[in-house]
Amino acid sequence: MPVADSDLPPAPPTDGGWRWTGVLQVVGSVGLLMWVFVGVGSGLRQAAHWHWGWAGAAMLSTAVMAALAGLRWTLMLRVQGVRLPWHRVTAVSMAGLLLDAVLPGAAGGDVARALLLRRHGRVPVRLGLLTLVVDHLSGLLALVTLAIGFTAWRRDLLEATPLGKAGVIYLAWFLLGAVGFTLFSLWASHADRIKKMPAHLPGTSRVRELAGAFHAYAGAWRQGLAAALVSVPLMLAHFTTFYCGVRAVGVQVAWADVMALMPVVDAVALLPVSLSGLGVREALFAQVLGPDAAPGLAAIGSLLGHACLALCGVAGWLWLASIRRDGSSPDS
Repeated sequence: MPVADSDLPPAPPTDGGWRWTGVLQVVGSVGLLMWVFVGVGSGLRQAAHWHWGWAGAAMLSTAVMAALAGLRWTLMLRVQGVRLPWHRVTAVSMAGLLLDAVLPGAAGGDVARALLLRRHGRVPVRLGLLTLVVDHLSGLLALVTLAIGFTAWRRDLLEATPLGKAGVIYLAWFLLGAVGFTLFSLWASHADRIKKMPAHLPGTSRVRELAGAFHAYAGAWRQGLAAALVSVPLMLAHFTTFYCGVRAVGVQVAWADVMALMPVVDAVALLPVSLSGLGVREALFAQVLGPDAAPGLAAIGSLLGHACLALCGVAGWLWLASIRRDGSSPDS
């Protein structure tokens, strides 16, 4: 299926503002990392004693997370009539992990995924982006479930430090806003309400497009339920990657404590103050896990988890290299 130029995402602004935003995020990450690691030379030396079994478990958890993420996106695409093999969608999803890890902004990896899906699956970019938006929202129920099950349960651990307490408050507002947006989108997805939207308002066409996508997903409740169910083990695997990362550098911490911290970490990492959450994530790990372990070690374990995601992205690009541009592959 040919792709028109109108399917491409809008070009970045040419005034250089987006570049300065990226520069500020890089500076923020570097500054936060320097603040975290000042005075922790002994912790850095301790990290030389790796527990390779835990490091391997971190990579295994990342692989499970990537496989489930590919499955969830495949389900979202099929609701829109796009039937691509799971392995191809997963390869594209994995490749986006590398760009998630190195690109400024929260959407850079998704734009790259949509472009790669057009190249390897002949899916219009705009359609790919729409499915990714709904794909992320489908994981919201899992995040709420884990936040209630772990974060609320271990709130005493998180609120023992000023940064952890602020993170819990932000997570609560973030989840309320995200749930509210999802409910409003489902309400607005009704065909009659879409037609009544004023055409002269800025962005109306995009809102109608998104609402139309929600209308399609609202009718495909079985696929939506399956995606929500996949999201729970997906998110647990993602969180477990960072648990294994901190255990790999010798931090003795309970699995449930990391599960309680990670919803806060992922929500705060979306703030546009750092590069893909670098520095913010490590500061939270160092402060919250600090009383029971060397803060420097906890931060290094967080960096190891981030590195596992980037390595999984590299594997995705290598996987894509075996898939021909026309959307076919030797094993499809």
